[in-house]
Amino acid sequence: MYFAINVLGVAVFLAIGVLFSKKRKEIQWRSVGALLILNVFLAWFPDVVSCRPRDHRGCSRWFQLADQCSV
Repeated sequence: MYFAINVLGVAVFLAIGVLFSKKRKEIQWRSVGALLILNVFLAWFPDVVSCRPRDHRGCSRWFQLADQCSV
């Protein structure tokens, strides 16, 4: 539910920014898209990984996987 609210909020702020922009053709959409993807990832990630103070197993699995992939 929080993920959907986050995506909706980003869409609303993006629409407001485009509507009130004086130079719509000069909007750097590549940067907007990159930050949108980053925002969606950061909103999705906590739903997938359980990083609660009492349960560190979910976080440790992600860090172990990241460590194995970086080698």
